Amino acid sequence: MYFLYHSSLYLYTFNVTVSCLYLAYSSAGSIKFVVVNSFKCDGVYVTFYGSSKIAKYLFLKLYHSTGSHHARNTHVNKRYECHLNHKVCIYKPQNKTLHPGVIEFPFCYRIKKYIPHSFKSKSGRTSYSATVQVKKHLLPDDKTKVPFTVIGFKDLNDYPWMMKSVKFSNVHRFGILLWKTLPVKVEVFLHKQAYVPGEVIISDIRICNTSPVSISHAVFKLVRYEYYYVAAGHRKHRRRTVNKTPLPGIPARAERGYRDVNLLIRPTPPTHMGGGSCIDVQYKVAVLFVPEGSYLKFGFVYNVVIGSISFQRHV
Repeated sequence: MYFLYHSSLYLYTFNVTVSCLYLAYSSAGSIKFVVVNSFKCDGVYVTFYGSSKIAKYLFLKLYHSTGSHHARNTHVNKRYECHLNHKVCIYKPQNKTLHPGVIEFPFCYRIKKYIPHSFKSKSGRTSYSATVQVKKHLLPDDKTKVPFTVIGFKDLNDYPWMMKSVKFSNVHRFGILLWKTLPVKVEVFLHKQAYVPGEVIISDIRICNTSPVSISHAVFKLVRYEYYYVAAGHRKHRRRTVNKTPLPGIPARAERGYRDVNLLIRPTPPTHMGGGSCIDVQYKVAVLFVPEGSYLKFGFVYNVVIGSISFQRHV
């Protein structure tokens, strides 16, 4: 990311990049000055800052619906959380005057390992920024704020049991009150239970419809659950579809199997966002079907893990 800043004294470009490593995060960049007029520099500092916030309209809605004063205070405490706040000195001269020309200060800073993934949705956001401060002797300081992205640390090598295949099933009946149809049985086979963005979820699905109602269509999708914490330890959530694959319908009293159903995982934050936060993220695969003449969706979901570092098989 590049930011161009102009003042009457000088012009500089700030470049900061963040890369995800296996053991830690590191942020490396450089600050480049094009000095127009000479000035005495007292130091150059970079402040790394990151925080999470719940969306304001959700906070107000929960705030007004809370009865007790203690619960309202809990809302205030849970709406905001700071993950990173560190100031680093990258240049500390001793009464040195910077003369016209090009001056560059490279730097390297290691960010702590488990901090949440950069995230933005209707539920809230987790953002990070680096603020460059140039201190000038007997003159106002100049500041530049540059946002950067952090990739949440979620290593799938810590979850080897999630690499095993799994088969699960469920049964649903249509109807209301005392009238119920014969069941619809759904069986799903997943080759593994943990993935990284860019991978494809491959599954085998079989739907046995013994009811007299035909199924107009079905869908296999990956759903992201965004949890935000409210008063008294409770939490609520919003759902968002990451990707989905439509499936053809099934006639009444029939059975159909879908082999090698592919579902691409688009770029998305890892499970639990790689660290503690007032906003949490979890993922589930869902198999849903819609009966003929109805707009209601029936089906079931199953938990999966989305990471940022893929599983490495050891021979």
